[in-house]
Amino acid sequence: MPRKRTQMKRIKDVLRLKIEVGLSLRDIAKCTQLGPATVSEILSRFKLSGLPWPLPEKLDDKALEAKLYQGKTTNRGKRLPDFTVLHQELKRTGMTKLLLWEEYCQQEPVTAYRYTQFCEHYQRWLKKQKRSMRQLHKAGDKLFIDFCGPTVPIINPDNHLDYRAERGLKKTQVAELLSGQYLHHAHNILITGATGCGKTYLSCALAEQACQQHHNTRYYRLGQLLDELTLSHADGSYRQKLAQLAKCKLLLLDDWGMEKLNARQANDLLDIMEDRYQRGSTIIASQLPVNDWYKLISNPTVADALLDRLLHNSHRIELQGESMRKLDQSDHLS
Repeated sequence: MPRKRTQMKRIKDVLRLKIEVGLSLRDIAKCTQLGPATVSEILSRFKLSGLPWPLPEKLDDKALEAKLYQGKTTNRGKRLPDFTVLHQELKRTGMTKLLLWEEYCQQEPVTAYRYTQFCEHYQRWLKKQKRSMRQLHKAGDKLFIDFCGPTVPIINPDNHLDYRAERGLKKTQVAELLSGQYLHHAHNILITGATGCGKTYLSCALAEQACQQHHNTRYYRLGQLLDELTLSHADGSYRQKLAQLAKCKLLLLDDWGMEKLNARQANDLLDIMEDRYQRGSTIIASQLPVNDWYKLISNPTVADALLDRLLHNSHRIELQGESMRKLDQSDHLS
């Protein structure tokens, strides 16, 4: 539906208030009860018409209308402002889009968009901008570095893993685990073997692969995790710690079974595994065979509940052979 054209009396009032009184677009809009966009369009059309002010006495309303509305402008000739500059200007105190639009109309009186279209184009431009944080560092200023703490070493499983038959490591099983399917099904991985046979090395290789697949991963030595849980009981952050561990897609626990667990430690591990059950995967590296894990927990009920959650839908890898540390040392000596 076409917009109703402004009455000639109001148009003359707009011209008089602008030329004779010198009011701004906003003040003229308030006096004439017109929109700022309409006021700007009237002034632009008058400027293009080449008519003098005051208007000739012989010029009636029909003739004035014909002069002002000879042809309707289309959006093909419209020009958009530099939204990058406008965006920076909007950050100044007291600056509004209406003020910027008025300046834009003064610069482009013929090809300017109306205020509504101006705002729509600005919002579209703003949505396309990439969100980033820029920091300016001057010479001599302190530079703060976000240090994430000890991380898992980067390992290439294809080049650094030893698949000799006497080690008990099957390449097909490792390749399946490296694909990350166990993470999607929330399955656990239990790696056992003697000291130095490569349990931690293999665990870190799987964890590093999970990181490359954009999964949230955490590494703990079991003793370190139990110490942190003990401190969290003291400062009241135990539930918060459990929530953090539950959000991890992969939790790696190294040195499992180095010493027996007391009642509180066993209950803490049960809480962790209960929250992570069928939600996240856990890799455990231990020197003890899986059958001996029950002996670590004095309470048989807690032991059954904890190990049932760990062993259910788990992948087991039993590493064998001599210590890799001794083999590396002998290679260097030779």
